[in-house]
Amino acid sequence: MQEEFLNSMEEILGDDFQKYLDSLNKIPRKAVHLNTTLLKDKNILSSFLKEQVPFDSTSYFIDEEKPGLSIFHTLGLYYVQEPSAMMPALAANIKKDAKILDLCASPGGKTLQLSNLAPDGIIYANEINGNRLKNLVSNIERLGLKNVITTQMSSKDLKNVFQNYFDVILVDAPCSLEGTFRKNPLAISLWSKEKVREMALIQKALCKDAASMLKKNGILIYSTCTFSKEEDEEVIKDVMNSCPLKIIDGNNSLLRYTKDGLTCYGEDLKKTRRCYPYLIGEGQYFAVLQKQEGDEKPIKNALEPLNKQEEEIVKKELETSLWEIPFHIYKYHSQIIAVPKNLKDVPSLKTHTCFVKIGDIRKNRIIFHHQFARCYGTYFKNKINLKQNDPLINQYLKGHEISYDVANGWGVLLVEGYPLGLYKASNKRIKNHFPKGLRI
Repeated sequence: MQEEFLNSMEEILGDDFQKYLDSLNKIPRKAVHLNTTLLKDKNILSSFLKEQVPFDSTSYFIDEEKPGLSIFHTLGLYYVQEPSAMMPALAANIKKDAKILDLCASPGGKTLQLSNLAPDGIIYANEINGNRLKNLVSNIERLGLKNVITTQMSSKDLKNVFQNYFDVILVDAPCSLEGTFRKNPLAISLWSKEKVREMALIQKALCKDAASMLKKNGILIYSTCTFSKEEDEEVIKDVMNSCPLKIIDGNNSLLRYTKDGLTCYGEDLKKTRRCYPYLIGEGQYFAVLQKQEGDEKPIKNALEPLNKQEEEIVKKELETSLWEIPFHIYKYHSQIIAVPKNLKDVPSLKTHTCFVKIGDIRKNRIIFHHQFARCYGTYFKNKINLKQNDPLINQYLKGHEISYDVANGWGVLLVEGYPLGLYKASNKRIKNHFPKGLRI
């Protein structure tokens, strides 16, 4: 590591500097955050989960070397996430029906947490980088999240749509990655003071745009995985000087596993929190701020009803295939989507997904989408439910047709009661509709 970086860490940590150096030689433990949106009984993962992450009842340490290869990962029952990265989403008390913006959302771990915390709310998960957006969309589909909209917009474009609107905004900002050095040698080679200063400018702009999108008393959670005071406390001080925000205390459950923020920019910065590898997880900084003013401005709804022909085709197939239709059906930018019944207003945005895509109409019939099966598969009348070690699972994941005595029509293959993907049955033959890009 560069001497300039080590000197700055020694200045920040003082007597704890040696603890930090020692921690860099230790192997970090993996952990997972459970997808409580889907998971009905965590006992199904009992051989996999070790002790609970101490500040979160829905997260566990694991010893599994390759947790992404498990069928339960494919089913979306958990997300692999290091413990300190779980802290920002837990830093504030979030209401179940909150309107939330995850401004820098990829790869989606914090989006999952926010969706689980606000199951009756709406999550806008934004990612401006195209490659990172693909990872985000893929994870949201795998996790079966029904209340998420993914967007690819700059913070400036978003603030032109949303003024004084959100209850919660999470800005997990791009940063110089100092907190990842133990597991990411590339980040070490890319570090420089110039990069730190460059990131700080970006972070300040993101936070100021985010502040304008918060309603009065709304909460801004700012986080980085870096240690530099220029990207952490200095950003918060600058934003408070420019915006009607004040620092508030985060959740007490996190205090034991973090250190106070640096007070070089003011005593109130002590309320912000720092996590180091010798405490738990990797490196993390977060601050919770509350907006002091701002009247909410309504948005113009862009959800559209289906035309008569579309409605007839879609409803006929849904009524044939499902035992209940637990959502509203709308079009959004020409996509036919399932909208949770408690959510109605969505503005016109540059989106990649809006809630759950039902499918596409081709030759006067609906072809269901994989995401629809992941989110609403348990509502299908026609189902095949396999045990986790059934050899038919591998056949299905490879895209093979399967022989099975099941009623004709659309159906969903489940594993231990959890939807894996679509099929269409005809004369005891199962035509495989698992997406080609996901096959093994």
